[in-house]
Amino acid sequence: MYEIAKILVIIFSFCLLFGENNVSEFEKSSDSQVAFDVNLSQTGLKFGAEQNLTDIASNSQAPSIDLSFISLFKNAHIVVKIVICVLILFSVITWTIFIVKFIQFKLAFRRLKFDENTVKDASDWRVLKLKKKSFAVDFIRELEDESKKSVKFDENMKSRVKQRLDLKKSSLANVMRGWVGVLASIGSSAPFVGLFGTVWGIMNSFVGIANSNNASLSVVAPGIAEALFATALGLVAAIPAVLVYNYLVRCNVKFNAHLGLLSSQIYLIFDRLAAENE
Repeated sequence: MYEIAKILVIIFSFCLLFGENNVSEFEKSSDSQVAFDVNLSQTGLKFGAEQNLTDIASNSQAPSIDLSFISLFKNAHIVVKIVICVLILFSVITWTIFIVKFIQFKLAFRRLKFDENTVKDASDWRVLKLKKKSFAVDFIRELEDESKKSVKFDENMKSRVKQRLDLKKSSLANVMRGWVGVLASIGSSAPFVGLFGTVWGIMNSFVGIANSNNASLSVVAPGIAEALFATALGLVAAIPAVLVYNYLVRCNVKFNAHLGLLSSQIYLIFDRLAAENE
């Protein structure tokens, strides 16, 4: 009996010892698993953060779309390039005509003012002291030429002188009116030329989208931008042309009025001399 109890005590002690070892091993394995899970989660978070940073960096380094004038012109279709060149040429012609005609009218009004002040109180057109480049000189030459060709001062001679003065006035007015009609053509046609470039650019942009199977902004924006740029250039060429045309028309009307007044003053001097010689 004593032996059996001794054996049971030994077995019980062995079981307790084995159980403690298993518990400690289980706790160690559990702690290791928890540590592994924590490390794994931290590694995953770190990897996810690094991936997000990589995506942000790649997005920030994405190539930007260059919509400058030079870039749009280089990448535009040949038809759009021709339209842009034509509109730039229209704009250059407009400003050239404006500068030339502005100086021309400025000098013409100065000459007219001098001629009017000189002829206003004159009694004989043959003794007038005028400048060589003078509108009054042009009218007086017509009087002298008709006086040499006519036999005597009469109503027929007066009528012929009147006609020659009117013809000379029309000739001078036509010279001053030169190139003004070009501005009217530019002002009326430039918007339509720009619109043609816009339509062609949009059509070409849609063709590019269809060929690339991509409707992203980087594909659509350049074509639409170059198309709208053609319309903008058309307006840039047309608006100054219309404004300059209206300004030059007003200047021409004013010039014709002063030129007619000068012609009438010279004719009155001639008429008084003709009345004295009759």
